[in-house]
Amino acid sequence: MDRCPSELHHRIFSLACTDGGRIGCTLSLVSRRIHATSTPVRFYTVALCSLPRMRLFLDLLRTKPILPIVSHLFLDDRNERPSGEKPLEVVASIISIIAPSLVTLSGSVKRISNGYASVIPQELDLSLLRDLSLIVGSTWADSDKPVHLPRLTSLRRLHSWDSVSLSSIPHINAFTRAAPNLTQIRLSNITHFPKLASVLRNALDGNGEVQEGGVIVEVPAGLKHLVIQMGPDIDWGWCGTGGMLRAELHCELVILALRSSRVELIPERKYTTEECMEDWLDVVEGGDGCWSIPPREMDEQTRNAKQNATNVNLEGLDEWVWDD
Repeated sequence: MDRCPSELHHRIFSLACTDGGRIGCTLSLVSRRIHATSTPVRFYTVALCSLPRMRLFLDLLRTKPILPIVSHLFLDDRNERPSGEKPLEVVASIISIIAPSLVTLSGSVKRISNGYASVIPQELDLSLLRDLSLIVGSTWADSDKPVHLPRLTSLRRLHSWDSVSLSSIPHINAFTRAAPNLTQIRLSNITHFPKLASVLRNALDGNGEVQEGGVIVEVPAGLKHLVIQMGPDIDWGWCGTGGMLRAELHCELVILALRSSRVELIPERKYTTEECMEDWLDVVEGGDGCWSIPPREMDEQTRNAKQNATNVNLEGLDEWVWDD
């Protein structure tokens, strides 16, 4: 080790530090030389699963004479925030410092944020960001306001999970405008979004945008893959209206997947923060993470229908489902 040049050490350490930070912490304790040599790259992947850890990491970034290279960041704000903290400012500060080197950003900041622009404001340099799988706070309050995001020229894959609703459309539109090279979108944990199928159908069939309920819906011109996953059914209580609407939505999504080769419907289940972290680590290791769709994971009803699509006449059913 003593005879190896520092450049070789950097390469070795960057290949090792792919577990969210544990190996990086271990390297810092090996020796003073390894501590100093590994500093630029031992933060290659960082997972911050509590707000106190986010605060400590921000303090570390502010005190480092040489700014560490953080290429992959995972955030989780499920733990209750300490009194006196300003958690959104902490998260925004961390991202603003490491933005130029960030390649993937995943996790959940649902409790402390309000829309994507509060976490990745327009002035950031995120030119290397390739994959984004982040759930943010409710967008209902600002659903009628324009959303401004930084230029995301390298963004290829976007995953919006949890709280996907009509108010999410301005944010998806903002990514369409900010990320001209976006090719894959995944929507997960959908429970109740009556207009989703018709909105997506018209957008995919049209020239990129459609007017739906006063909202202009846009899809990226280069979109190749749209993955949709409904969340698990919930107890609707004595009123069965919600269950009927959900069943109708599922039927519409099945037909949408049949109509478009770009749409895949995968089995309904709850996509969790733990699964998000597993997918993030898979992407760090070179996998496809949440954007990987093995044939066995495709919705069985959709798979069987696609296999027999050439023998099925969907015209009548299609008109019945989308009949306003």
